[in-house]
Amino acid sequence: MQSPREEMRRATAVMVFAVVSSLVVVAISVGVIVVIGNLVARLAQPARDYGPYNIAARRNPMVSFVGDLLPPVLGDFTRQSLEGDLQKFRAVYINGAERILVEGSQAVSLAAAQASVKLVRERDLQANSRSLIESSRLGFAFYTYSAADRARLAYSRDRWFFDILASSQRTLDAFMSVFQY
Repeated sequence: MQSPREEMRRATAVMVFAVVSSLVVVAISVGVIVVIGNLVARLAQPARDYGPYNIAARRNPMVSFVGDLLPPVLGDFTRQSLEGDLQKFRAVYINGAERILVEGSQAVSLAAAQASVKLVRERDLQANSRSLIESSRLGFAFYTYSAADRARLAYSRDRWFFDILASSQRTLDAFMSVFQY
């Protein structure tokens, strides 16, 4: 038999162990809840917006000649004409009855390229166009327009500006799936 003092000491040690163990379990549980909460919060955030056709995620052109920027064949599209140089270019691509006009430039600055996008938007607004999406962000800006007889995507990527006018939205979608910039 143990003395009451020894029983009290043993009961106190067991109680201390139980309290410390409980605190460790609570701390681990809180940590797990925080980690799970962070994961759920990250999954609930919207995907990063790269603009239509993921234009902000596309690579910037690293070319020396306009012919390298706008090759003779892009998927099912064949280049019919090409004018200008990297500072100002214009090309026409065709695929059967579908037609794509690509104009653009390597601007002197990011601001100049984004201003070109805004200029295209303003011209379309003066012509009473509708269905507009416009955005200026760090590194890129874009404007889209779609109607029954044409679709347009004007965008900038850093110093590069592209204005792509298609005979239909379907044609623009097909061209943008093969245009790498």
